[in-house]
Amino acid sequence: MKIASIIDNQLAAPHGNRRGLSYGQLAVLLLTYIVSEADHRICYLETWVSKHQRSLKAITEWEIREKEATDDRCGDLLRIIGLTEALPQMEMSLSQHLVKAYELPTSQARRRSNVGNSFAK
Repeated sequence: MKIASIIDNQLAAPHGNRRGLSYGQLAVLLLTYIVSEADHRICYLETWVSKHQRSLKAITEWEIREKEATDDRCGDLLRIIGLTEALPQMEMSLSQHLVKAYELPTSQARRRSNVGNSFAK
């Protein structure tokens, strides 16, 4: 889905004192936590990342240190995403990878009848 690269292309890099994962990578960890645990509370993300650190490193091939997903880092990420004027562009870029449109042939159409499984041309 290219979430990390799209976010990183639109947002400035984290403050120099914040070494480690980029905002895009942190967003991927946060979204993975939300989806896998059905929980949107960022206060539990750090514990979850610590518990699954080995698996996350193997899957992402990122160097995920112990304090990568603190409340402060997640708060910074959400604040910056919320304040950025590039949010509509990020949403558009993300949806371009998720939604595909195909041109279908229109020379023939089918309509389903309410009776049985018969089709009419």
